Amino acid sequence: MNRTSWNRSLDLVRALAVLVTLFAAAPASADSIDTRFSELEIVERGHDFHELISNGREKNWHPARPVEGTRNWRLVFETLIYWRRDADVVVLRRLENNNYCGGQYQFVLVPATGHEQASKPGPACSGSILQMRVSPRAIELDVVPIPIRPDLSHLTLRYDGSEMEEIEVPRDDSRARIAGAGKDVTRWIGVHPAEILDDATERRRFATIMTPAELYDLVRNTRAAYPAESRLANGFLVARGCSHPSCQDMYGAIAIELATGRPYALIYNRETGLKVYGSSTLAKGAESLQNIAAEWLSGKDQRQRPRDGR
Repeated sequence: MNRTSWNRSLDLVRALAVLVTLFAAAPASADSIDTRFSELEIVERGHDFHELISNGREKNWHPARPVEGTRNWRLVFETLIYWRRDADVVVLRRLENNNYCGGQYQFVLVPATGHEQASKPGPACSGSILQMRVSPRAIELDVVPIPIRPDLSHLTLRYDGSEMEEIEVPRDDSRARIAGAGKDVTRWIGVHPAEILDDATERRRFATIMTPAELYDLVRNTRAAYPAESRLANGFLVARGCSHPSCQDMYGAIAIELATGRPYALIYNRETGLKVYGSSTLAKGAESLQNIAAEWLSGKDQRQRPRDGR
C-alpha cells in the first residue's frame, strides 16, 4: 500500500471513530427513552415518587414492569449508551427534595433478553458529568463531588455491567505555588468562598495552617454564602458561609491579610465548638472572623438566601 492509500485509509478509520463516538451516547427525552431492546419510561407513583418501568420490545416484549431499585423522589434520564452487542445502558439522575444537592447517578443495564438491572446509586450528592469514557469492559463517568472536596480532583463512577465502583481521584497541588499578598488577595473580592478554596494556590496557602481534613471541613462549612460578601475589611479579605440547611450548627469563615498574605480560618460545629486557625497572636484577625460570623448568624445581615458553591 502506497503512502497516499495509507493516508486515505487512516482518514476513513478516524471518520468511523468519530461516528462511533457520536452514536455511543444518544440524547434522552424528558420521560421516556427507546433502547434497542426495550422502551423505558419514568412514571409517577402518586405525587411523592418516580419509578422506572420497562415496556419491552419485539423479541423481548413483556407487560410493563418496574425496574427494581429505581424508585425515588424524582428521576431524570441523563443519557443512553448503545454499549455491547447484547446490552444498552441508561444513566439516570436521582434528584432529592432539596435545592442544595445535585442528586445521584445510577446505571441501568438493558439486556437483549431478560430483566433490566439497576446498579446501586452513586454518592448522595454529585454535580455535573465532567467526562464520560465508554469501552466494552466498562463505562466511566467523572463527576464533581458536592460539596467540593479540596483533596479530590473528581470522583469516577465505574460500571462494568453488574456493579458500580466509586473511585476517588486525588488532587495534585504539588506543582502549584503558594498564593501571596496584594493582588493574590484582592482578586477574590466578590467571589464565592467555594471558588476561593477551589483554587490550587489558595489550597496551598491554607494548607500551611490546616490539615487536609480540616480544610475539607472548612469547604463544607462555607459552601452556602453570599459571593458579594467576600470583601476587604481592616486590611483583610474576609469571607464566610455555612453548611445549608444547618447554618446555625455549622459555619465557617476565612481571612487573608492583604499586606502579608497570611491566612486565617474559623470553623464552628455545634458538636465540637469553635476553632480558629492561624497565628493566635494576631487577635485582630481572629476577632474579624468571629465578628463577621456572629453578625451573619444573628440575622443582622440576612439580605438573601446564601447560594451554594458547586
